Order: sequence, then C-alpha cells, then structure tokens
Amino acid sequence: LDENREEQSLQAKAKANVRVGSQDECLCGSRILPFGDYVTHLNTTNFDHSVDINKGKVMLTDFYMSWCPHCRRFKAKWSRIAKIVSSLSSNLVVFAVDCVDSLDLCRRFTVRTGPTITAHRIEHTGTMDEIGRNSGDVEYAHVKHWVGEMIKQGISPQTSDTEKVIQCLENDNSTDLSLEAHSTVQDVPVSTKVNDLSVAVFESLINGIFLGEDSIPAKPASTVTPVTHCVERRCALEKWVSILHTTLPGFEGLKAASDYLTQHANKAISRQEWLEVLGNSTQSGIPGNIVFTEPNRGKYSVCAGEAHGFPCGLWQVFHAITVYSADNTTLYNLQGIRQYVRNLFVCRQCQVHFAAMSKDLETSITTRDSGILFLFNAHNSVSSRLAPAYGISVEEAKFPKTSACGACRDGSGHWVDSEIVSYLDKKYRYNSVAS
Repeated sequence: LDENREEQSLQAKAKANVRVGSQDECLCGSRILPFGDYVTHLNTTNFDHSVDINKGKVMLTDFYMSWCPHCRRFKAKWSRIAKIVSSLSSNLVVFAVDCVDSLDLCRRFTVRTGPTITAHRIEHTGTMDEIGRNSGDVEYAHVKHWVGEMIKQGISPQTSDTEKVIQCLENDNSTDLSLEAHSTVQDVPVSTKVNDLSVAVFESLINGIFLGEDSIPAKPASTVTPVTHCVERRCALEKWVSILHTTLPGFEGLKAASDYLTQHANKAISRQEWLEVLGNSTQSGIPGNIVFTEPNRGKYSVCAGEAHGFPCGLWQVFHAITVYSADNTTLYNLQGIRQYVRNLFVCRQCQVHFAAMSKDLETSITTRDSGILFLFNAHNSVSSRLAPAYGISVEEAKFPKTSACGACRDGSGHWVDSEIVSYLDKKYRYNSVAS
C-alpha cells in the first residue's frame, strides 16, 4: 500500500459536494479533497468574504496538501466533526484549505506541515484571533477533544447548542472512518515507470519547498549564525538535488540546478526563479521526456489517480536511488532521503514515522544491499501499519506478492534477502535514454 491510498467510495459520492469559491479553483478541482456538505473550501478568492459573513463565530480550518497521505486519511474524520459541529450550532463554521492550490493563504497562516488544523475567533470587527492549532496528530479521539477545547475557549459564555456540540463530540465513537482497500501498483512497462519517476522527481523539488516560506532561504553569511529551520531546509534541498543528479541515470541535467544553489548560496530564491532553474536544467531531456514545468505536475501513469500520486511516485524514486547506489554511497544517499523527508516532505506523521524507522542508519547500513533491504522493510512497515485502516491483513499489504516473486519467500514464508535484492534491482532499474 502507498500511504495516501484513499477511500474511493466516499470520493465518488462527495465529489459533487465540494464547494469552491471561484471558477479558477475549479480548474484545479481534481486535486481538492471532497469533504462533503459540511466543509467549505477556502481559497485566496473567497477567504475574505467568508470571514466577513461569519463575524462573531469560531472558525475551524483544516489546512492540507492534496498529495499528503495523512491529510487524505484525515479527511473522513474532519468531515465527521464538521457534520456534528455544523448540524448543532450556528456559532461554528468548518473550512478546509488546499495548500497546493492556495499556497499564499497557507503561508499567511504559517502552515508548515499537514494536516494542520486551526481554530480562530472571528471578532465583529473582522479581525481573527487564533485560539489554537494542532499539527500532525490526526487520531480521531484526540482531534474531537481538541475541537471541544477550542469551542470552550472561543465561545464564552457557552450556549446550549455549543454545549450540545461538545457533548456530542465526546460521545461520538464512530467506527466508519477507516479507509477502503485499494489495488496495489502493478508491474507495468519500463517506460511507464520512467514517466512516473520523472514526474515524482520534479514534484519532490516543488511540493513542500515553499510551504510556510515565500522563497528558498539563503545560507547565513557566517558559520557562527545558529542553525535555523530555514537553513536546514536549504541544506536538505541542496543534498537532495545532488543525490538525484549523481545517482539516477538520465537526471544528470539537474547538476545545473545543483550548481545554481551552490553559486547563489547567499541568496534567497523565489518560487518562480526556482521553477525557471528547474525548467532550464531539464530542457535537454530526462527519462520520459518530462520537462520540469508546472503543466507536468501530477501526470502519473502507474501512480495515476487521486489515491496514489506523489507519495507513490516518491517511493519509486527512493527505491531507484538505493538500487543505483554503490556500497560507498548508500549510507550518504539514505541520509539524504531522511533529511529530505524531515525537512521537505511536509506530512508531519510521515516525518515522525520515517525518522523512527531510519534512526539507526549509521550503524546498520554498510553495503548497497543493506540499503536496498532497509528501504524495502521501511516500505513494508508503512504498508503493515496502514493495513487495518484499509480493512486488509498485514500479509495482504506487503509486497512483493508470491505471484510476482515466488523465490522471495522460503518454505516458512520468511523473506529471502538475496532474492529480495535481486527482485528490487530488476524492478527499479530503467532505460535512462529520453525517447
């Protein structure tokens, strides 16, 4: 399973219920998560008006990235909370903001990871006072308690309807908030995998890079300057681009982007400038002939669909990096992947989980094969952890299936490391010639 596989039955029913504020947002509608009737989507066009017509109320908002796996998992829970809140009280309003389509709005509220939920009191003057925020903890029991606390702090004295909302949230033990099983990614022709690999590489250099920031930060002029969040992000990006162009065949053109970051170390780089750098770096062609420009974002093949997308493609990139690494570069490359996830893959729970899985890299990774096996086990660990949410067993969630690699398990059903390495080596190698 990929971490962002989503409940498809709800998608179909709720698709028509997504409320958008303008025709422009409809152009990106395929990325906006369908929450249903009780959640209104905000964007830069309709935000001020929505605030103006809800003066005196408490505003609950889910800031998410449409590609973020845990943001998708959180959707059903936020929809459930919105139904309870909106049905019982006219003093509470529930919103959602897609930070992919409304990046400026998410910067305005200093959103750095997803999902981030906030509570604001909208004063009668139109000013917004933040009551609190919660980033990353999407367990339903915690979130509904948090919402109840925000209501208590935001509305004083309590009214009969808000008291009813709090009581209903406390008593709600919904069990229908899990995800439904989704088909796994199947083996496809190499050219299709190459297309997905290239799109995922591009998105890895855009998604999350500018969340909470209007530019790639400059490095401090002196090493005496304390290391900050911004510096860590810059260093993580530099290392990630370097690994991509030195490890993956066909992506050598990204050296130009890597050199640009190095040569302009003391300069903050805007989003538009970075897009131009990426576009120029790939004009000569990369695998799949994908040029790094905005129209090519999200154009996946084997990872196509709302339930797959970027995280699915990124796992392919990670596996390809381990396959093309050497014994003496594997640890460095995996450290770069860890640094990328920690700083630039802005799904908070994903960051926490990957940090835990990779905490012993320095003592456990000694060869290329050990790196391949580490990522294989990490990927299956994610699938196993999510299996109950999809209503399937842990064994059903793991890859490869026996039908794909009969030799990958022994007679007792245990993984055979040498066969796993051989299988993954074949699966994630590709023709690097742009054709």
